[in-house]
Amino acid sequence: MSATLYCSLVTAPSYRFAVYGTKGSVELATPELEFRFTPVTEPPPTGRHRASPPEIIEYEGFNGLAAELEGFAAAVKGERSYPITAEEILHGVAAFEAIVRSAALGQPVKVSQCP
Repeated sequence: MSATLYCSLVTAPSYRFAVYGTKGSVELATPELEFRFTPVTEPPPTGRHRASPPEIIEYEGFNGLAAELEGFAAAVKGERSYPITAEEILHGVAAFEAIVRSAALGQPVKVSQCP
């Protein structure tokens, strides 16, 4: 499995999270968190592969930022646990730092272990 994580605020705001696997790919690429799954196609006997139509699941009316802030506020008030553990947050920071190191070095780097 491989994945990409892209975010740009320098140009028009744009972000994309995609995961590629042996049975297809999935991506989140819109602020509305439209979930798109594109299955792998069977290779044709000859000629080019044709892309399968994606399965799209929309979450109309969902506001990701509001949901995150509500989850954070509930955790601060002790109403429920935050949906992401401290270890997962630290791992995300370590992964981002590895991306920056990889870009600076021009080669893959390992994600450091969190304490």
